[in-house]
Amino acid sequence: MFIKKWSWTLSGKKQRIKLKVIGKTDFFIVDAIFDTGADGCAFPKYVFNRIFKGDTAQDTIVVRGVGETKAVSRRVSIEILSNKGELIRKITNVEASFILDEKFEVSLFGVSNAMDKFKWILDYPAGKMTAS
Repeated sequence: MFIKKWSWTLSGKKQRIKLKVIGKTDFFIVDAIFDTGADGCAFPKYVFNRIFKGDTAQDTIVVRGVGETKAVSRRVSIEILSNKGELIRKITNVEASFILDEKFEVSLFGVSNAMDKFKWILDYPAGKMTAS
């Protein structure tokens, strides 16, 4: 059984988790919001541009959340990192949305093919998470 504890940070009332998003040509480390309300993972366009260099993003989709926005969907690997950058767990073949609106600067660690791979326990007062 896999059990690991690590710290997470707070931004307002949002929990953040450090992720290494790995694409076809590169990777990008983000502090993502641990978002239990998001269907899947979503990242800004600049992450897409870095990890899929040369991809013209012509096959757009519409993502619905609060309103609608255009995005590109790609398969990535995601490494969950400790606050010190140590690998905790790697998840492969995650379908992620890359939001094309330049104003979107938030990274979301969502449920499908990511958060749903684990049983999560949050110790909010201590700022600790456990996944098994």
